[in-house]
Amino acid sequence: MLRLRPTSRLCAEGSGLFILLAALVAAVSLPAAGPAAASGSVATASPSPIVERVALASPVGLRLAGTVTSATGPVAGAVVTACPSTPPSVPVPVECKGAQTTASGTWTITGLAPGGYFVHAAPPASAGTAAAGGYLGASGYVAARAKAAVVTVAADRSGVDLALPAGSIIAGSVTSPSGFPIRDAFVEACAADVAPGLACTGAYSGADGTFSVGGLAAGSYTIGAQAPAGHGLASGYVAPSGLALTAAGARRIAAGSSGVVIALPYGRSIRGTVTLEGAGAAATGEVLVQACADAACIYSPSAWTDEDGAYTLDGVGPGSYVVSFALPGTSSHVGGYRGDGGYVPSRAAAAPVSVATSSVSRVDVALPRAASRIDGIATAGGSAVRGGVVLACRSGGTCLWTRTQQRDGSFSLALPSPGPWTVALRAPGTYAAGLPLAYTAGMIVPVDPVAMDGYLGGSGFTPDASKARAVVVGSPDRIRPAITARAPRPNATGVSVATKVVVRFSEPVTGVAAKSLVLRDAATRKVVAASVTYDAATRTATLRPRVPLAKGRRYQIAVAATIADYAGNRLVPATWLFTTRR
Repeated sequence: MLRLRPTSRLCAEGSGLFILLAALVAAVSLPAAGPAAASGSVATASPSPIVERVALASPVGLRLAGTVTSATGPVAGAVVTACPSTPPSVPVPVECKGAQTTASGTWTITGLAPGGYFVHAAPPASAGTAAAGGYLGASGYVAARAKAAVVTVAADRSGVDLALPAGSIIAGSVTSPSGFPIRDAFVEACAADVAPGLACTGAYSGADGTFSVGGLAAGSYTIGAQAPAGHGLASGYVAPSGLALTAAGARRIAAGSSGVVIALPYGRSIRGTVTLEGAGAAATGEVLVQACADAACIYSPSAWTDEDGAYTLDGVGPGSYVVSFALPGTSSHVGGYRGDGGYVPSRAAAAPVSVATSSVSRVDVALPRAASRIDGIATAGGSAVRGGVVLACRSGGTCLWTRTQQRDGSFSLALPSPGPWTVALRAPGTYAAGLPLAYTAGMIVPVDPVAMDGYLGGSGFTPDASKARAVVVGSPDRIRPAITARAPRPNATGVSVATKVVVRFSEPVTGVAAKSLVLRDAATRKVVAASVTYDAATRTATLRPRVPLAKGRRYQIAVAATIADYAGNRLVPATWLFTTRR
């Protein structure tokens, strides 16, 4: 899928948290749901979700303004960013704000909360060697973030000027594995001090596959390349040998280098189908599917489901991926991740999908109904915040999100459960600096430039993370899930040697896998080789032995306490016996 990128981008502040933005941590069980309509069964009615209404009334933020110049005059088209110098005390991600310089080199960043910021300027790649990106230090320009000065914003402030020294370029070409030049690949260089708030500078390859990334200070850089849509090529970082999926495997390339050849390998695909609990595959065209190789999730294949719920992630390189599912425009169901038994609510419980020499199919998931919801309107100075991002987060740093409506700033955020949630508003500046791929993959997100980022506090809106309050939606759930049906039944005799084990739970659960649903020979204690699947729509786990069972033998079924509901309440472990017919 084509993703539009600027020639300079800001790596997300606290990027390790951002990949959790589609994750779901639950506090109570979901309501009972009928089987998916696609199965041919009649879906049963489900209780309406518990709704909590909130008002995110943000004040208009402060302004920070200045100029960017070089030895040759004003630098136009540079991206200037202001990133909070102090991380939040609660696990809600912090955004950086940004703006682009005008033809006269001036810039204005709006929507800032009072506090300290690191200011960075990244000239466009077209600046060549005319200017080098860097930070505002105590006495002017510094190249490294570690030497940056904290710019204090207590009121609207101007005169924050940055004079950039001469810069360097890194040049080369992008090709296919056979050496064919690749046009419109996005190549970017990121400085060695990889840290929150680090700016990267990039450029697109030309018709002959060549690229030139300028505006670089002296030092070494990680070089990443994103393949253009439609080529079936994988993206990644220039590594000592070939291309690496993550920045951790990249090699450093010195500013001023030329002849850098980036051979993009042919990618594979991850395919699957998304269904909605109680509705089958219908109306799933709004599900965003994304595969991430690590927590940074920079070059992550993404796609929207079609009208039948099917999706295809192309350009997937060999490696291990966590596959996530988000519904930014839907309030009836909640997103999450693909686990061993299907849907899981958090990234920590996700089962990585391994891609080797061939594509992977049947990475399917059934997304559960929302058990609760937070509805409201986001405003700034009395006006609607359009295109902002509203997050609800729980302890452990896991969050879910939605966008405010362009019409009136309203939002409806589906939750997997009642319980306490910390609610935050993110309204990135005009250049959308730092907006993570979890928000922007496969889409263009409009932004509101004046609203202040912050939290729902005890006395209304607050930019201070330490003053955020938890919104308790409904009552916390402390009820353990239970087994409501099982086959074969306990102490059953004359059971077919071709039987399968079926276990139905009282509510949706996670953790169903080969280690949590086990079949053993009761006499030898040997585990029977079997496959284990979980149908979220019917809340049913199925164990299928790979070979027929022995005649006239006793077998034990064991269901482990690692199976839990979305609130984290663990199942009471259970075991029972049955005997096959002679």
